Amino acid sequence: MSSQEETKPNDWYLAYTKPRQEEIARVNLEQQSFEAYLPLYKKFKKTELGPVSVFEPMFPRYIFFPAGQSRAKHFGRPKHQRHHHHRAFWF
Repeated sequence: MSSQEETKPNDWYLAYTKPRQEEIARVNLEQQSFEAYLPLYKKFKKTELGPVSVFEPMFPRYIFFPAGQSRAKHFGRPKHQRHHHHRAFWF
């Protein structure tokens, strides 16, 4: 690993998920002993019974996990990296 790609203790990886599959990706990471962070916010949706509160991802299609977890290098890279940071991974 070059000095440019070395991870620092406070670095985080960004994982790009399938649409509306953030929670599934988070659970899969945690089942593999990774710490994962999926920031959510409370939103109210209109229904026939009135407003209902739901939690939605703050950053749709993205979850985060610390870079210090050495197995992260085994995740697949995006096929087209032109618009992606070098620490983004597909799930």
